[in-house]
Amino acid sequence: MAESQLEENKIFKDILNNLYEAMFFVNSDCIIEFWNKAAERLTGYSSQEFVGKPCSENTLLQVDNNYKGTASLFTPVESTLKDAKPREMSLLIRTKNRRKMPVHISTIPIKSNDGHPIGVIVTIRDQSSESEIDERVKELKQLTFLDALTNIGNRRFADITLKEKLEHFNRHRWIFGVILFDIDNFKSINDHLGHNFGDYVLKTAAETFSTNIRTPESSVFRWGGDEFLLVNVNVDEHHLITIAERLRNCVKNTVFTHKSGVIRITISGGAALISDNDNVESIISRADQALYTSKQTGGNRCFLLREQTSK
Repeated sequence: MAESQLEENKIFKDILNNLYEAMFFVNSDCIIEFWNKAAERLTGYSSQEFVGKPCSENTLLQVDNNYKGTASLFTPVESTLKDAKPREMSLLIRTKNRRKMPVHISTIPIKSNDGHPIGVIVTIRDQSSESEIDERVKELKQLTFLDALTNIGNRRFADITLKEKLEHFNRHRWIFGVILFDIDNFKSINDHLGHNFGDYVLKTAAETFSTNIRTPESSVFRWGGDEFLLVNVNVDEHHLITIAERLRNCVKNTVFTHKSGVIRITISGGAALISDNDNVESIISRADQALYTSKQTGGNRCFLLREQTSK
């Protein structure tokens, strides 16, 4: 009988050892009783280093992005032993060769007939390839929707946002307004101070806008060339022109340094608030007309243009 049970245990361990998925078993005293070959390959730690030892003594750590240990990998195992509840989580571990690896952990309680936990089976799945795919998708999204120079939303992202805000207005009456900004005398800046300085001005202006828009619902985009678009929600005309003037002054008071000395940069703005008859093209057209008025009257100022109503 005993020999038969030993043979069954050996067969069972052989099966577990040949599984592709990394796994191990911890008994009710939190002693590691089994550590399969896939776990050895995944973590770099051999079964001799872990089997027979309490979880508290192991060196396999959860880590943060800076490789700093935050907890033992066995912390969720100990929790499952206490409450007999299965767990799943994704985390980072540090392998024996100090590689940072994203993994998915599953803890499965093994219970006695009376429902008490007598051990935990743990599976570990390498998520490195999934993490790399996620990062690549994130990079592609950034390439698609972010302006390469200023690192803010690009024209494509602005178009999508405007259509979304218009839909929200038509469905829910959520008011929004737009402000178009243009850097005054930007061609002269490029011609006389160089394109590198021009790029510096664009990047600094974008950073100034991003830093000084005070609500998470507001968004800033590079509309094209030296033009920037701000989309602001839950505003009225007074609030919208106040935002425009505040940002205009922020740029005016920003110090732009050049080898020839400190350069003062100003911007002009044109604002428009959504109305019942608007579409994306019409509200942008009104903001553009307001911007043109600002430029034609000397620049370094902002105007708001209301919708023309027929009598």
